[in-house]
Amino acid sequence: MSKVFKCESCGADLDFQDSGEIVQCPYCGTRQTLYSDSYSDEISDEQRRKIDSLLKRVFILLEDGEFKKADKYCERVLDVDPENALAYLGKLMAEKRVNSREDLADCEESLWLSNNYYRSVIYAESDLKSELESYEAKINARLENKKNERDYNYALSIMKTADNEDAFRTIANMFMRIKDYKNSYSLAQECINKADEMKREREKIEIQSQEQAKTQAMNETINKFIISLLCAGICALVYFTSK
Repeated sequence: MSKVFKCESCGADLDFQDSGEIVQCPYCGTRQTLYSDSYSDEISDEQRRKIDSLLKRVFILLEDGEFKKADKYCERVLDVDPENALAYLGKLMAEKRVNSREDLADCEESLWLSNNYYRSVIYAESDLKSELESYEAKINARLENKKNERDYNYALSIMKTADNEDAFRTIANMFMRIKDYKNSYSLAQECINKADEMKREREKIEIQSQEQAKTQAMNETINKFIISLLCAGICALVYFTSK
């Protein structure tokens, strides 16, 4: 009879027949040896009480900033219950060096970069999962805001020195990518208007240049014609005076 075990890397369900069998995860490719005596469908009441006691100790240690000790206690929980979301949460907090769960929302980078966050989410019940995802959402919103601020300041700085149509259109595209940030949309429109104005001025100059070229060509033609007439008149005068 096959039993179900969890992949130690991604948490996917693995089927195996015999104790000591080497199984490769079909999802992430991790290979591990599975033993039937290491898996239990049920955790005894005594083990549960031990887990609860260890978890209390974990979060007290985290409050006190004892992150290495807290991580070790989390590992003791996971030795008994390898799918304990709170233990992975404790490890995540120790990894990020935060004293409370709420402080996770202030982390500098996405929590998804941590394997402990991933395991916390996949093993968590709905309330804890929603809580963790809310922290990640706040981090992403803050990171997005920082990116927008950086892009906004860069576009604003080069807008001040832009002096041609292509530059203003490029800057307008920069502002349009963050059009909902500050006054980016109005600045994009301002850049487009300046680019259009430069385009009209350029086209006006081109038309004037073309007209000047035509006038010059016509004048040159007239001058050549007059010169031809003069030459012909002189030749005729010479001819008749020599008779």
